[in-house]
Amino acid sequence: MTAHDPRYRARAACLLLMCLLHAASQAQYWVRKAASPGNEYITDVQVDADGAVYVTGSYGGTLQFGGQSLGNQGGLDLFVARLDAAGVLQWIVQGGGPGIDRGIKLS
Repeated sequence: MTAHDPRYRARAACLLLMCLLHAASQAQYWVRKAASPGNEYITDVQVDADGAVYVTGSYGGTLQFGGQSLGNQGGLDLFVARLDAAGVLQWIVQGGGPGIDRGIKLS
């Protein structure tokens, strides 16, 4: 398996999300996979006072995340998602157009 293999990218994105969540919360472990046939990037994770997790990033193709599928308008599209403290997806939104659009930072 190489870095260009979609299975490698999905595992890398999943591992990154798990590490960021552990570093941010220092609490329970849970893992959620964000995968698409193209590239997917998780660029920021924030945890609120109730333990809800907000994550943003970019993807190509159709993104599968928490049982939801997001289409793609072309190039890379961005997403923002909220998961509760137990890791259950509460909502996810997609944004983008025909070019490259990236979710970079949450505030």
